[in-house]
Amino acid sequence: MSPWAKELGLATELTLFALLISSAYTDVKAGKVYNSVTFPAFLLGLILAYARGAVDDGQGGRYLINSLAGALLGGGLFGVFYWLGGLAGGDVKLMAAIGALKGFMFTCYALLYTSIVGAILAVGMLIWQGRLWDGLKGSLTMLFSIRRPLDPEKKSPADPATQNPAAPAPQNPADPATQDSTAAARATLPYGVAISVGAMWAWWFEMLHRQSLLHR
Repeated sequence: MSPWAKELGLATELTLFALLISSAYTDVKAGKVYNSVTFPAFLLGLILAYARGAVDDGQGGRYLINSLAGALLGGGLFGVFYWLGGLAGGDVKLMAAIGALKGFMFTCYALLYTSIVGAILAVGMLIWQGRLWDGLKGSLTMLFSIRRPLDPEKKSPADPATQNPAAPAPQNPADPATQDSTAAARATLPYGVAISVGAMWAWWFEMLHRQSLLHR
């Protein structure tokens, strides 16, 4: 591997860590993963992939295709969950940026480890809030549903809540539906953290694999 390829590889790793750390931080602090972080990382991933392949063995196009495949895998799969209402748009862009930086195979492992971390965080949060059974029922309902949850802005005209938008119907705090809604709002899982930890987990195993190859 040429010295320039090593430098570009290091730039890719540093960009990945900056992306993961900043995304996890903003998701915990503000509940968002910002476009100002994911979009530059996505573009930089494509550029670095092409440049690394070009200076290494003249195969910049092959490296770029691998980068695009990773982005399509991560962003596409998470896009399905976004369409089903299970993830935020920032999570989709974060996984697409990870795929662009690290390519197809890394994204496969990152998705696997992210699902494990996300499940652990979700179960832990539900146990802490005493809502484990309700959360499991909600997850099963979403799993077997083939329709996207109804957009609040597209309710039927017959819906009393849409007949007079200026005066929404008051909610009764004692109503179980209102209590469930409030509890669900408190139970929002910062999935950007799960993605970041899962990707770091994948990176760690990638490093171990490289070390084992060097010592053979």
